Amino acid sequence: MPLEAIDYELIRQASQRYAWALDTGDVAGFLACFVPETGYLQVQGVPAGHALAAKVVGSNMLREFVEGNWRLLQGQVRHLITGELIEEIEPGLASYRAMYACIRPGTFPSAGVLMSGEYDDIMQRVDGRWLILARRPYMDESRPARAAPHGLIRHFDAVHAQWKEA
Repeated sequence: MPLEAIDYELIRQASQRYAWALDTGDVAGFLACFVPETGYLQVQGVPAGHALAAKVVGSNMLREFVEGNWRLLQGQVRHLITGELIEEIEPGLASYRAMYACIRPGTFPSAGVLMSGEYDDIMQRVDGRWLILARRPYMDESRPARAAPHGLIRHFDAVHAQWKEA
């Protein structure tokens, strides 16, 4: 049976629950986003051997991940998710692609975008709920930088450089 409108919304909500739980240190909420024991998180595009390159599979590893993230960041990051594309792979499985930005909350000049990237995920329907089977974030910073294509971007780059020096 093809995806229905409610499936699209439930898949979006699963991704948003992930962000809320990760950003607030809600371990139980974070674990509830994943398919039990087989759901995983694996950051793409980082060098082999880097701590983020490890595949984080199952409840125990996911718990360690979210607890470690909270100890490190203490709520100083917010995930903003946009540009979602959802397509059925087969009944009960869907691909979920989206863009994200991680921001540091607060006011200028300490607030701002820390990093951005894309999710390339597989979602699975389990007992009527859509859960993350595979969350595969790809950080934009791991891609080669490009020269600024036009004046407006070069202007922002120059302003950013001044803030960093201040």
